[in-house]
Amino acid sequence: MPSFAFIGWNPFQIRHVLGIARKLENSCIVIEKRQDHVFNFDETLLTESGVPVVIWSRNRIKQLDGLFDVIVCQTPFSQMESITKSRIAMIQYGYAKEAHNYGDWRSAASLCLAYGDYAAEKLRPMCPVAVTGNPGLDPWHNPDFHEAARNKYGKLLDPSKKTVIYAPTWGDLSTTNVYLDEVLALHPEHNVLLKLHHNTDLLEKEKRRHIAANAPIHFGANDNLLDLVSVSDVVLSDYSGAIFDALYCQRPVVLLHSESAQRFGEKLNPGSLEYAARHRIGPVLEQPGNLRATVRDVLLGTADFSESNRKLTADLYLPGPGSEERAAAALKALALQK
Repeated sequence: MPSFAFIGWNPFQIRHVLGIARKLENSCIVIEKRQDHVFNFDETLLTESGVPVVIWSRNRIKQLDGLFDVIVCQTPFSQMESITKSRIAMIQYGYAKEAHNYGDWRSAASLCLAYGDYAAEKLRPMCPVAVTGNPGLDPWHNPDFHEAARNKYGKLLDPSKKTVIYAPTWGDLSTTNVYLDEVLALHPEHNVLLKLHHNTDLLEKEKRRHIAANAPIHFGANDNLLDLVSVSDVVLSDYSGAIFDALYCQRPVVLLHSESAQRFGEKLNPGSLEYAARHRIGPVLEQPGNLRATVRDVLLGTADFSESNRKLTADLYLPGPGSEERAAAALKALALQK
């Protein structure tokens, strides 16, 4: 029976692949121990996932080589270049930041699982590809998932108000320093939720403290964005993969950009979808001052991007559900290859 290890270092990576791991009988989760990040995991993710979890030093990853038929990763892991006996499979982690997402590091994969044809065309020059859809979005099609999200977060919300969620990216591409105050100023009229990027929560401690001190309802690396999108009416973002998850979930998106050309570099370029397709995604703000009116227009339907959103989503994703099953089948076929 083939064996599989799903490796990652943060809760987002583990949650993303958990549904696939549950469908592969001989699989486990390997948490790459980097600094003290493992201590930030929600204990239920470690103990109640239904899949064995191993915490492994990043300095000893090469010792896993040959213990599993396939090692599955979302992004490069420590000592990946030392893996020669096990096959490496990669899973697409989002649609933003194309310069990195479709980088040369993908050539280390024996297989990459892609969400749709757009990503597959970008990845094929570097490695074999299986188009499976996004397994992280499969729960969206389950009514029980939405009921659980309402039960978990509904008590935080005033049911008489529409809910806006702000999900910015991290690092230099984040525009929180430009828009955070204006987002929070929506609060008297709307429920306002703030979802920190998992890297902000785990790696950018000063920014995390500042946001937490100013945002009364905020969430971090252990909170599932999909749950929060379920209870929200509008999604605000900048250059994050959360944009495309929201479009799949048929939630309108407002883009909060600022000096975009100055942000081009190693991860973002003019052809990257979150920038190149911005006028197919939703209203684009280039500077603060008009967010309240823009959100109002979106909620009233005055600014309606639903048709272009549907077409864009059809280009980017296989329709769900079934992504977990397709991904598990592709990985099993890879493991059985001679």
